[in-house]
Parts: sequence; C-alpha cells; structure tokens
Amino acid sequence: MGPCGHPLGYGLLMIIFISIACIDFEKKEMYLYKRPVLLLMIIANVFLTGSRSSQGIAALEMILIILFSNKTNRKKSVFYSIAIIVAFALFLAVTFKTRIGNYLMMQITMLIDQAFDTELSVNFGADITTLKNSEGYREFLPYIFKLDWLNPLLGRGIKGGFGAQVFNSAGEYAFIDSVDNYYICQFIKYAYPGMISYILFILVSIVTMIKNAIKYKSKIMIALLIGFACYFFNLWWLDALQTLKFVYILLALFFAILIWHEDAEVATKTMKGRCL
Repeated sequence: MGPCGHPLGYGLLMIIFISIACIDFEKKEMYLYKRPVLLLMIIANVFLTGSRSSQGIAALEMILIILFSNKTNRKKSVFYSIAIIVAFALFLAVTFKTRIGNYLMMQITMLIDQAFDTELSVNFGADITTLKNSEGYREFLPYIFKLDWLNPLLGRGIKGGFGAQVFNSAGEYAFIDSVDNYYICQFIKYAYPGMISYILFILVSIVTMIKNAIKYKSKIMIALLIGFACYFFNLWWLDALQTLKFVYILLALFFAILIWHEDAEVATKTMKGRCL
C-alpha cells in the first residue's frame, strides 16, 4: 500500500506516476522506456497492489503512450515491450510453482477472468466466489440513485458513513456499506448538483487538454492527458482514497506547459511585428 494507507489508493498513485515517468522534458517527447528502471518498479508495485482495475488501467495507459509516441519511439517501445514480455513468460515458466510465480499467475489470470468471464485464476489459489461476489455487488451500485431517503439535491454531506439495503429491478437486494465508485460517492455526499459539477470539471479539463495538445502538437501534453484521463477512468471502479491531490499535479504541469507555449507564441508574433 506504500504511503497511501490502502493498496487501491497506491494503485491510483502509480497510474499518475506512469505518465510522468514516460516524459522526456529535454527532447519534449513521450517515450515509454525513458526511465526503464523506474517504469519496471512502478509496474511491479501495481502488480503487488492486487488491484485488478489498477492493473488493467496501467496496461491501457502504457498502450496509449506507445500509440501516441512518435514513430521512432513507438518502434523502440514495441521492441522492448516484446522482449520484456518474452523474458517475463520465461520467468513464469520457471517459477510458476513458487510463491512469487503463483502470485503473478493469479494476478494475470484474474485479469483474464475479468475480461473473458473465465475461471482460470482458481487454478492458482484465487477465491472465485469472493471475486464473483465483488462483481455482483457492483451491479447494485447504480440503484443507490433510486434510494427514496437519499435527498437528490442535498446529499448526506462528507461526515458519517454510508450503509443501505439496495434493491435491483428484479427485487433482489444487497447491503452496501462500501461504495467502490467515486462518482456514486460524489452523489451520496453532494447529490446531483455536486456530482454533475465535478464530472463537468473533469470533462472540461480533458477537452481543454485534447484541444491544446492537438494545437501545439505537444507529446508532453499528450502524456499528461493520458495519465489524467486514465486516473479518472479508474475511479469508475474505485473511490479516490485521498489521491485527488496528486492527480492535480498533472493538470498543473499541463497548464504550466500551455502558458509556456502561449508566451512563446506571443513572443514570435511580436518579433515578426518588429521585423515588419
């Protein structure tokens, strides 16, 4: 769990670090293996959190970084990634009967089970019943919006816990005391006005980042955008767990770079005006 107090929060923190670790500030580029040792350490930490959502989002984030890198860095990233995957597969072939090998295989197969609705992870010690209960519990979360005692305009505020017996459309029920969805948590605390306001803040930030990344053709901006978007995508399966203050670093870096570009643009126009 690192410094975060919970493994899921630590996984969210690693999602933020991946995008920063792949930025080459000197060349103004984005390269997955700019800091290979640091990246491998981050990936190892993501695996050790045991969080399926963080592991899946981290994989998605690295794929996006490869896809949006320039042609040279993309080719190098694909080559090194294949080499690492082959070496990792050989390592698992040798160690899959050991504790570390079994743990890694369990984490990998749990992701496969999540994606393809299989039960491969049970062969490596995973509690398939607990995993299915976790997925079943999430199906009840949207029905929190229909609780008649939860004020849709005021919410419950930030103090106090939450617990409720929630019924689905089929009349089945589940008792929910932990809400692993940041956006539903916002609804519980601040109702529709607070939830919608924050979602709009996220969407406006992402649209602004996309617009300016395209305008200035900045790979650094794209890297920060990928990290920012992946973090908030991950919050569909997790609460923020006090990590929001860290993702704002990505936003601050983005707008610092945006200001630099805008100042450079103004300076260029000024020089052209003087020459004329």
